[in-house]
Amino acid sequence: MSTSPSLSGKSNIFFLLSLMGFLLLGAVLTDAQQINQLTFVLKEAETETNITNVTLHIKEKNLATNKELTITEYLTTNIMEIYLPDGEYELIFIADEAETGGKDYYIKKTITSSATEKETIFLFPVASVQGIVVDRLDNLLKDAEIKLVCDKEIDASEPAFTDKYGTFALQTVPTGNCIITASLNEYFDRQQLAFNQGDVERIQLKLEEKAPTDSSEFAFLFFGIVITMAVIGGVIYWFHSRQEEEHVFHIPPQIYLPYPHILRKKRKRQRKATAPQQAQPAQQKLPSRVQHILPTLREREQLVVQFLMGNNHEATQAKIRHATKIPKTSLVRILDALQAKKIIAVESTETIKTIKLTEWFLEK
Repeated sequence: MSTSPSLSGKSNIFFLLSLMGFLLLGAVLTDAQQINQLTFVLKEAETETNITNVTLHIKEKNLATNKELTITEYLTTNIMEIYLPDGEYELIFIADEAETGGKDYYIKKTITSSATEKETIFLFPVASVQGIVVDRLDNLLKDAEIKLVCDKEIDASEPAFTDKYGTFALQTVPTGNCIITASLNEYFDRQQLAFNQGDVERIQLKLEEKAPTDSSEFAFLFFGIVITMAVIGGVIYWFHSRQEEEHVFHIPPQIYLPYPHILRKKRKRQRKATAPQQAQPAQQKLPSRVQHILPTLREREQLVVQFLMGNNHEATQAKIRHATKIPKTSLVRILDALQAKKIIAVESTETIKTIKLTEWFLEK
């Protein structure tokens, strides 16, 4: 039985209209999300020299969707261009020179793609470390916790535990002196290492020594308090003895009798010293989030935040550097760390950068 011509024609028209509708909807959705071209100028953080002839890896993470993407490109110049849709991103830059065995440069930044067109990125020199963790019988240990403490800090995200084969690899370790520690249950081991840029250190950590227990830490704290109280008591006793000695061997009063104006001045000073002091104005109460987060920051990070709080919550980067006496390269690193913690926001123009405390941090 054949289909009637009229029904077949209507089906074709319906199909064409549906196809046009889907194409139009796709075009609208594509135009709704703006694609931004971002240009990055790569420089070495400590010397501010150009970084060229490297393989650059950029790990992109959309902070709204948590989608991640890695871009890899070999650069002969220090210019890198990428394209990102509108949004806030966490970018990790890792640069690798062919002549070295490990990674050479690293930095992590948080940016808003629509507000960034061209920016200079200061990367820090790094090295790499690979190792294994074993017990006293040389058995490989999995899930051992790895910690790294260095003279320099670059906010690198690295794995914190050994894999099922007892191995670990840290790609971006700050150059200079570091202490690496492995621990599992009640045993631990640590080594002190010195890293040069681009090096790959291979080490073995053997868990033989027992970590201090809570009771031993409590005993140490208790004896520390006892010794401190004894010292304070000794100081108070010495001060009290000096006061009694001065009272016994004071100058006889009759010496002052011929000079009544001296006695009047002395009594006036005594009344002023014993007068009740004027109550100090109550300190302005800080938001609870500021009270909780501020003590966890590093000394220079606290210095920047406290300056902003005393400067109506905002200031230019140049003003912060002038007031805190923090070197330019160090201040850039501190601002990046505070921005990653959502404590500050950076507003850039062609001439200046304005740093502001975020509403989230101030609980507004």
